[in-house]
Amino acid sequence: MNFNFKAYSLVLLPFLLASCGGGEQQTVDNPITSVLNVNEIAGKRIEEVEKKLGKGTFEKNWKDQRAGCVSCPKYIYKNGQVEVIFIQDVADRITINNLGQYSYPSEALPAIGLENMETEFTNDMVTRWRSINGYREISAFNGQNNKVDYVLVLTKAN
Repeated sequence: MNFNFKAYSLVLLPFLLASCGGGEQQTVDNPITSVLNVNEIAGKRIEEVEKKLGKGTFEKNWKDQRAGCVSCPKYIYKNGQVEVIFIQDVADRITINNLGQYSYPSEALPAIGLENMETEFTNDMVTRWRSINGYREISAFNGQNNKVDYVLVLTKAN
C-alpha cells in the first residue's frame, strides 16, 4: 500500500485550517452589530440624546468635585442599557451596560460603534483606551466568560 502524503494533506488541510479559528471572527460577511453609536450621543445636549435613544428616566443628581460636578443629572435609557451623566449640559460620562454578547476586549469598541484601536492598558479585568476619537478615556470591563460587562466612555470632564 502506497501512502500518498500530498493527496492526504490536500484532503486534511481545509479541516485543519477551519478548526484553528476557535470561534466566530469578525469579517466583512460577519460584521459586529453595535448596540449604539456612541458618537451620536457623546457631547450632545439632552434633547439630542433623546432623539437617538428615546425618552430617558431621571435617576439622580451626580456629584464629582474633580469633574466640576455639583449636581449633574444622570439619566437612564433603553431599559438601563445606557446611563448618561450630563456634565455642563452635555452627555459626558456614558456607561453602556449588558454587553455580554461581545468578546472581551476585542469587541468592546465595535459594540459601541467605534473601530478597534491600540489599547493603552489591558489586564483580565479592564481594558483602557485614552485620547481616541476625541474621547478622554474609554474603559471596557470584563464580565463572565471573557465577555464584555460594560463600557464606560468619558468624553471631556475629569
